[in-house]
Amino acid sequence: MPKSRKLEETLSILAQIREHPTSEEGIIILRQVLKSKYSMAVAQAAKIVGESTITELVGDLVEAFARMMVKPIQVDQNCLAKKEIAQALYHLEYSDENLFLQGIRHIQMEPVWGGEELKILLPIFGVYVL
Repeated sequence: MPKSRKLEETLSILAQIREHPTSEEGIIILRQVLKSKYSMAVAQAAKIVGESTITELVGDLVEAFARMMVKPIQVDQNCLAKKEIAQALYHLEYSDENLFLQGIRHIQMEPVWGGEELKILLPIFGVYVL
């Protein structure tokens, strides 16, 4: 299956569980998507987890954040997943400051036509600065 079709399918599944994300099926799907290689899908799953206050997925969010920090330009362009994960963890009152400090210090130079663009992630406030 082509990459874009697989991503579209994953995003569609997330849209379907949005009404009942805390159901057993919803938790299983969110956990699977947080392990996905598609940062856009990981970002959407993290957003759902944060909005729905699903504290049992905190460990999965932390693992996904760590994965997105390895080769970040390839796995999480524009810091989409890292930003949503950080916001969800902040909302869930995650207390390990090391993750947030790692995010604050993270500088990601994104390739753009004619050079590079700076992305700085500020997860405590759930925003990033261009």
